[in-house]
Amino acid sequence: MRALERAWEERFGSGHAVSMNSATSALNAAVAAVGVGPGDEVIVSPYTMSASATCVLVNGAIPVTDLDEDAEPVRVFRNLGDGGFEEIAVPLRPLLGRGSAAADYDNDGDLDVAILELGGPLVLLENRGARGNRLTVALEGSPPGAEVTAVLPDGRTLRRTLQAGSSYLSSEDPRLHFGLGAAESVAELVVRRPGGSVERLRDVAANRRLTLEPGRGGRSQAGGR
Repeated sequence: MRALERAWEERFGSGHAVSMNSATSALNAAVAAVGVGPGDEVIVSPYTMSASATCVLVNGAIPVTDLDEDAEPVRVFRNLGDGGFEEIAVPLRPLLGRGSAAADYDNDGDLDVAILELGGPLVLLENRGARGNRLTVALEGSPPGAEVTAVLPDGRTLRRTLQAGSSYLSSEDPRLHFGLGAAESVAELVVRRPGGSVERLRDVAANRRLTLEPGRGGRSQAGGR
């Protein structure tokens, strides 16, 4: 978290609002400690396919006075898994970013990032460096508020919540993505739907795309490697 705190504090100071698609307790603590700039977008997703989510920060100055001078670098922070974050170099020109969203647009099992640039074209960042096992879960009807929990064989718990929107004027992949790291299976997958129903699946193999229908179980197909 220290790298994340330093980066945000140096650039933005404190006391600003943040738009996040999801958050870990460590990221929430960083936001509470230093804040980010107005209009910033934060995506928290398992880009690296480890069991710890990565943070992508997209910026743009407000108010806008110059499209070039007000552009800001896209910053990526890898979750170290111990409450700390480490910044990763991104070979990308500064952008006057507004909306941002994560999605597996090429269906290869890892998450890519789309960034809406003010006064410019859509920027699509393809993820080519993800390693590790993964699981993709699609819920029939994509009900906002549904929560899926994956319990790994070593007892670690990963949780994803399906949201209707994420960043400014943005909506992410309705499928829920889990980076499993070295785990080759999920010991238990728990699905909680907004209506209160709960489904449990055990011994779910990694590197699958799983589609679940209420009361009907799921369809599974290999994918993502």
